[in-house]
Amino acid sequence: MKKHVTLLVVLSFAFFKGIAQILPPPGAVINYTQIMLEYQPLTGAELYVVQVVEDTAGPMFAEPLITQFDSSTATIITGLKFGKKYLWRYAGIIKGTQMGWSGPYNFHIAAKQLNYQPSVPEIVVNDTGLTSGGLIVSDWNDYIMDRNGNNVWYLPEVAGKKWAFAPNGDLRITY
Repeated sequence: MKKHVTLLVVLSFAFFKGIAQILPPPGAVINYTQIMLEYQPLTGAELYVVQVVEDTAGPMFAEPLITQFDSSTATIITGLKFGKKYLWRYAGIIKGTQMGWSGPYNFHIAAKQLNYQPSVPEIVVNDTGLTSGGLIVSDWNDYIMDRNGNNVWYLPEVAGKKWAFAPNGDLRITY
């Protein structure tokens, strides 16, 4: 009996190790425009190339919106838009030669639903000498924006409740 349990545990780990970790999961609907794409490591890959396109009826990946190289199995993609659907794929590069593509995978960025008009003035100029990037949290307006004034995240409604009129007052980014 002990051998059967041990075998079951070993096989379970072997099975789960082989399942691809693709994030966001295919078909995900998200509420942010800066995204960390995560993908399964490919044996021997020294570098990965990731391509992102808007999901349209046209030819897929003929002209990628974003082509990015990364040495890890996760890469941050920025500059995406609310209300758009995207496809992405990745490939490993071994000794300068690109392997076959994995994917495509899809996700959808929900349409931006600012709960009410922001009371924060629009950012016109970002003095890079004074700031080093980062994000600005507007807790009473329930959104986060980059240093160029672009909204990159919003607090979505939950069960029809608009959070903006609740006493949030202390929305923070934690890590």
